[in-house]
Amino acid sequence: MTLEVTSQPVNTAYEWQSDNGSGGVSWTALPDSNTTNYLLNTGGLSPATYNYRAVISNAFLNVISAPASLTVLAPTSPIIAQKPDSCRRKPICGTKRNVHRCIHGQPAYRKPLAGQL
Repeated sequence: MTLEVTSQPVNTAYEWQSDNGSGGVSWTALPDSNTTNYLLNTGGLSPATYNYRAVISNAFLNVISAPASLTVLAPTSPIIAQKPDSCRRKPICGTKRNVHRCIHGQPAYRKPLAGQL
């Protein structure tokens, strides 16, 4: 995620801060955040809602931006789809007809011989 504010005149200080998921109760400066934009690596964040803001100051102003919120969700469980039982048999793909059926996803089966399951 990239955070960005409009550039101000020369000799303006910038500091990006995060509430670290505290709901805005406490704010800490982000490392190396003294520019008009900040690239935030979200890969290590735990599921929560995080707020970010910029503190901009110079000889004439001291402004704190409205916070921007980022909600990190917990990963969901993967959905594992299984083939129906009818598709688990070994298809025969030797003849022209069966090759066509295998390519187009239609099962082609060998008829079991007497006494085989």
